[in-house]
Amino acid sequence: RRSRRRDDDDYPRRRRRDDDDDYDDRSRRRRDDDDYDRRRSRRERDAEAFEGQMNRASLACFLYFIGGWLQVGGLGLLFFVIFLHWIGVIEGLTFFQVLAGLLGLGCWLTSGTGLGFLVSGPRSRGALGLSIATAATAGLHLLLMIVVATNRYYGGFGFILPGYTGEVHWNAFVTQARALPSLLFVAIGFDAYFRQPTEGALLPVFTNLFEVARGILFLLTLRAVMLCARDTRGATLAMKTTIGYAIGAGALLLVGILFGLLYLVVRPGRGEPPAFESLSAVLHLYQIVLYLLLATVAVGVNLVVRTIKGNIDYRR
Repeated sequence: RRSRRRDDDDYPRRRRRDDDDDYDDRSRRRRDDDDYDRRRSRRERDAEAFEGQMNRASLACFLYFIGGWLQVGGLGLLFFVIFLHWIGVIEGLTFFQVLAGLLGLGCWLTSGTGLGFLVSGPRSRGALGLSIATAATAGLHLLLMIVVATNRYYGGFGFILPGYTGEVHWNAFVTQARALPSLLFVAIGFDAYFRQPTEGALLPVFTNLFEVARGILFLLTLRAVMLCARDTRGATLAMKTTIGYAIGAGALLLVGILFGLLYLVVRPGRGEPPAFESLSAVLHLYQIVLYLLLATVAVGVNLVVRTIKGNIDYRR
């Protein structure tokens, strides 16, 4: 009886201990479930944030793609103006130059808006730093281009287009990647006769350099975005395009040097005034080749941007 009484007395204590153990187990399971839900919700939030960043990068590529084709249209109009002037058409060329400048200005505003969206895109793999550097370079480049376009005199090599007398050099909005090649062409070809065209060369050359840097930084940013999306093919394509873009910028310099040397061959002897016919032919041919090369580079970059946008939209 004494043993049964001890067992009876211990039963409530053992039951309370078992109940406490069950409560601890339930609390531990509840905490584990809460931690799992918290980790899961954090992963979901991270996935949603990354999806939003990639969507903004896709929108940036779309706007840059539109701006790129606007620039190609402006280059095509300038090519048309040079060709018409070469065959003797003088009247009405100012309208096409103004239209080309409006297309160029629309290009920089559209692509600049896209770069703003790209800043809020992916942040890892160096994408954030590269996008900020690209946007800052593009902003400074646009300001310099506005100063060049609205300045009455900044060096004849900046816009070698005859027959234009407007206050604003609208063709300067299309591109300033021609400034440094044109400076080399003028300096080598006929600066011995005309010292004035190379004066004021610093501002257009700086604008040229910022335009090239803007394009290279943008392509490097696209490579970082592809690395964030774990798309090695897209990253490789962006890197190859960056190298090709740099080669294209070097080819522009080579064109300016070669045509400067060509004019040295066809121009008259030292001390004689330059022949108008030879100067006109070399000058028009130089600008036609220059604008064709610029348009080729722009089309190539646009096609790559379109491909990368497709990789962003349809990534696994």
